[in-house]
Amino acid sequence: MSELEALQLELKAMRAERDAVAAERDKAVGFARRLRRDVLQRDLLLYLLEQSLDGTWDWDVSSGRDRFSDAWKTSLGFQPDEIGDTVDDWIGLLEDGEAERAFAAVQRHFEEGDPYDIVLRYRKKSGETAYMRARGQAVRDGSGTVVRMAGTHTDVTHLVETERQLEQALADLRDRNQALDAFAHTVAHDLKAPLRGIASLVDWIRESIQATADEQTLQNLDLLEQRAMAMRAFIRSVFHYSRASRVELNLVPCATADVVQSVIEELEPASHVPISTGALCDVVADPMQLRQVIMNLLTNSLRHSAGSRVEVFAERCGELCCLHVRDDGKGLSPEQLEYICRPFARANQGAGLGISRALVERMGGESGVHSQPGQGADFWFTLPLAPGGFAVAAQGDSGR
Repeated sequence: MSELEALQLELKAMRAERDAVAAERDKAVGFARRLRRDVLQRDLLLYLLEQSLDGTWDWDVSSGRDRFSDAWKTSLGFQPDEIGDTVDDWIGLLEDGEAERAFAAVQRHFEEGDPYDIVLRYRKKSGETAYMRARGQAVRDGSGTVVRMAGTHTDVTHLVETERQLEQALADLRDRNQALDAFAHTVAHDLKAPLRGIASLVDWIRESIQATADEQTLQNLDLLEQRAMAMRAFIRSVFHYSRASRVELNLVPCATADVVQSVIEELEPASHVPISTGALCDVVADPMQLRQVIMNLLTNSLRHSAGSRVEVFAERCGELCCLHVRDDGKGLSPEQLEYICRPFARANQGAGLGISRALVERMGGESGVHSQPGQGADFWFTLPLAPGGFAVAAQGDSGR
């Protein structure tokens, strides 16, 4: 090999080495840039977390060291340097019994993979109690051992206090409703005896003066008797309405078709309005209360029907059965729709529709009415559909 060829080979080797060094340098520069970008992104993420939440925490499980953000410390009323970065420092801020709850939740997170999401009570520097929601995620090494755990703190004190106030308000409302129900029940019961006495007295007076009384006097006695009967009906409505919120329910699958037919047979002697039944359904309800609802709605529709027909049918609405009672009466105005299902909202208005609404709601459904003046009214209510409880064949006309 000539000297020139040797030099060329050496130059080629030097160039290859230079290219290799350059490639390594480019890799190092790229790594440094990615590292710098990751650090910046991490710092930005931490900053955003610090600003949007009430603090972050980072626990080195092996050393027991904790890093608590300044935002979390100041949210408890402390200066950043007043709280150390150890587990013991953290435990010292917890109310009695909270550390045990927290460590039990951590253990379930480590061993069973349950989410670490818990609300803990802390003692603020002022002595007040703060409720902090702690959420975190464990970090494991290649062998699956937990080496770190990091997460966030969110102050939920206001939410906890608001929830307590709502619970107390609901408890007070329940107590007041129970007291009102008991009062209505007592009043309705105590007024029955005087009304029975008035009715008996009217009968006695009528028998005593039947031969000598003029027509006007007898008409006045009839009017007095009618008023007493109306008051009895009103008191009976109050009694049933107060009972609707207290009656114990037995929710079981019910065949609506059988209930409707039973109600029709009971109402048939007193009404000359045809009642047609379409496809009905089986629902989950209390049998006695379902019958009461259908009785109330049918009685109301028969009372206001123009005389041609009242319809009863059902339609499926997802997992609910929506049952309709539709009449051909004069319909309802927008003003009437506002109060029609509110018991005793107007003079001479009973509680039948209000009782029906209360019972339906207690059985897990909703109720309402669609109507326009001159187009009749469609009273409806929903109840949970029983398994396989739809598409019962239409039963046709009641035959009247």
